[in-house]
Amino acid sequence: MSEATRELSDEFSRKVLVVDDEPALLRALSRVLQAAGWQPTVCPTAAAALKILEHEGFAVVISDVDMPGLSGMELIKLLRGRQLDVPVVLMTGAPMLEGAIQAADTGAFMYLAKPIANKQLLEVIESAALPRSGIQRIYRNERGERLAR
Repeated sequence: MSEATRELSDEFSRKVLVVDDEPALLRALSRVLQAAGWQPTVCPTAAAALKILEHEGFAVVISDVDMPGLSGMELIKLLRGRQLDVPVVLMTGAPMLEGAIQAADTGAFMYLAKPIANKQLLEVIESAALPRSGIQRIYRNERGERLAR
């Protein structure tokens, strides 16, 4: 790995994008993540998250499933359509088997039921952020230019 690639990889290694339409939950998750050494960025909508992801790379995205506008499932589909291979952890207040199957089909890293214990959330994020052997994550902006990894 070149020095430039290592620096880009390190730059994104602790960044987490949190997407949820509940401001209190965004604040709580941000505090938990910061206390554990992560660098959270919070978004109230999936559309706002997509705009941020056009310009910034993240180790993990955590998203609510049910939000006004775009859902967490739609967010994953759009990310994959834009060739953004970032692990997405979905969380929901109304877990259902059907939703878990759909999450797996869309490529979610994990499907979690709210409320989520801090320890469980941090373990899932650590696991999602681990580099996958043989797979290189590539982040691209809206013009298709490579951002990292």
